[in-house]
Amino acid sequence: MQITLVQLKIICMKTEYSLLRSFKTGYGEFPYVILKEGHALYVQSPIHFLGEGEEVDFKKYPGTTIKDIPSEHLKQSRESLIFLQHHKILEVAEFIIRKTAYYNKKTPEGCLVLGTNRAMFYRSGKFIPETYIPTGGVLLNLENKIMGMNVEHYKPYEVTKEISDHEI
Repeated sequence: MQITLVQLKIICMKTEYSLLRSFKTGYGEFPYVILKEGHALYVQSPIHFLGEGEEVDFKKYPGTTIKDIPSEHLKQSRESLIFLQHHKILEVAEFIIRKTAYYNKKTPEGCLVLGTNRAMFYRSGKFIPETYIPTGGVLLNLENKIMGMNVEHYKPYEVTKEISDHEI
């Protein structure tokens, strides 16, 4: 189901919300890929880490998974885990963007989001690091359901965790 701009305006008028955030399980945690589907319309594709031999539960882990992560890595902070699995994360993110380009017959604007101020924008077949991340607009999940409007594309507790990791 595709949502039009008119439908989004009607939702905003009916609910009278200028801010809306409703993340389903598995969404809103770093890392994730954001695909821009239209003007201020974004789709989030989560990337999850699974331990050695752990089976994929698609209800708990929508999107993509990186399997067989060593248990020593999983014991680390989320930020450390992202650092340790950086190459695999880049491979998965590029796969998501290329797969979307194949099915849509055009390369979408894509961004791998690694933290509150760490992103890698996909431009001309390469990831370019930036210190800002996509935010605002209308955020959809992979089922094209609205998860957020005019908010950050991550769960607020992620900010607290990231700050506390830096303070230690």
